[in-house]
Amino acid sequence: MPIVFISLLVTIIMIILSIAFKIAGKIRLTIPLVYFIAISTFANKWASENEKLALTILGVLVALCVLSWFYSLRKKLQGRSQNSATQDYIAWQIRKAREHGIDTNTVTFDSNGHMYDSEGKQIIF
Repeated sequence: MPIVFISLLVTIIMIILSIAFKIAGKIRLTIPLVYFIAISTFANKWASENEKLALTILGVLVALCVLSWFYSLRKKLQGRSQNSATQDYIAWQIRKAREHGIDTNTVTFDSNGHMYDSEGKQIIF
């Protein structure tokens, strides 16, 4: 009977750890989580003797994760503004092509927003 409870307890702990690591991976807190588990279990004596240092290291790891969140947010916002500028440039080129009587169904655009005719020549206004 006790083996069943131990097995159930181990299974529940493994499920909880699996969920915790999946969530930590999504929000980039895997390294602080591993550190926290390590100082809570394997390095418990060291962590209790050097409590201030252990908590400072954990704080630095979490702060680095928060900085990476801000960096990712900044890159995402810059990408959106760049995409918006490219879309505006493409819309301007389409307006100019229509003004010059160019069939807009035959033109293509590259990744930089430059317009090309059906023969592959760049159209410049």
